[in-house]
Amino acid sequence: MPIYLFVVFLIYVGSSRGNNFDMQWTNSWTLLTGRVAQPQCVVIPANLTLCHDIGYTKMRLPNLLDQDTLKEVTHQAQSWVHLIRRQCHPDLKLFLCSLYSPVCLDRFIWPCRSLCEAVKKDCEAPMMKWGYPWPEMARCDKFPLDNDMCIQSIKGNTSADVCKACDQPDTIERILDGFCGPSSTAAPGKPTAVETSAEFVMKVKIRKFSFTGNYWKITTQKRKKDYLGSLKKKEKKGKLYIKANDISKVCGCNQLNNSRSTQYLIMGNKVKDPRSGQVRLVLSYIAVWPRKNKDPAKHKEFQEAIKKIKQKDFCRTTAMQAFIKPVKSLEIPKNNRAVSSSNGSKKGNGKKRRTGRRNRKRKGGRRGASKHASKN
Repeated sequence: MPIYLFVVFLIYVGSSRGNNFDMQWTNSWTLLTGRVAQPQCVVIPANLTLCHDIGYTKMRLPNLLDQDTLKEVTHQAQSWVHLIRRQCHPDLKLFLCSLYSPVCLDRFIWPCRSLCEAVKKDCEAPMMKWGYPWPEMARCDKFPLDNDMCIQSIKGNTSADVCKACDQPDTIERILDGFCGPSSTAAPGKPTAVETSAEFVMKVKIRKFSFTGNYWKITTQKRKKDYLGSLKKKEKKGKLYIKANDISKVCGCNQLNNSRSTQYLIMGNKVKDPRSGQVRLVLSYIAVWPRKNKDPAKHKEFQEAIKKIKQKDFCRTTAMQAFIKPVKSLEIPKNNRAVSSSNGSKKGNGKKRRTGRRNRKRKGGRRGASKHASKN
């Protein structure tokens, strides 16, 4: 059910309740937040990109996280944008926006506990991969059990019948997530050093494919573009494999099609079969390479991802940290005005740089003048 229909339903249910229910929610808000005044409706700002296209345009302030300014809301919500683009759960955006930009009704609508638990189940692992635990602000036991006045899951979980390698979003964050991974020597549960986790990255065209023995077996065309040269020539000529899920033993892959002109971005590792001892090239990621004339923005995103992958030791550079760092800032205390302090420090640095440029210009001018005088 689309979220805007769910909002209409909430408005209908809300109009059928009496003033006692309104008073109950108002008292709950007062006890919860210490505020006497009721929240106000405001337009969702353009820079609150997390909550665009959610079926409504006005939100309540203070929100359900006790944030009372749009500046604070947008700053905190920005921390989740990278996780949204990793698409760990289809209802992640619904859950987060119910907290950051609650729908503007005459009462407060909380996310159901089941919604929180479903999102946490799929999204906690990607966060823990980089050493960041599920934040306290989103602890599921804070939210009510399922009822007609809380927000339930709309899209549900992803299908278990889709191969894991095929069930990945085609975003730069997910591509680099597949290429880089935490160091194997790092302590669990802590931010770790990052190293390359994929042994090969290529752009290929597929000649044929079939499903046999818990694997998709893929035969590629001869011409391949290798972005990570760790395979030998004989290995590149071999077949590629997509392993079925451990539970279903059979899985689908919607990316595969019979068009020989379709290009694919693939990455994976060499895996030794325990029974036969044969080394197979098993894919951990496959996505259709977007055509520039049909989707120029997505094509540019793929090109940017490959550009980073081709950088020497990219996974160990600070550039990779930009794709996992935002998750770390979820638990900034409200009284700690990080926004103003960080902006202030940037301004200060900018002044120093401008002063440095001026000095260099002055010195250059003097040197130029002295050289000109000596020639004369």
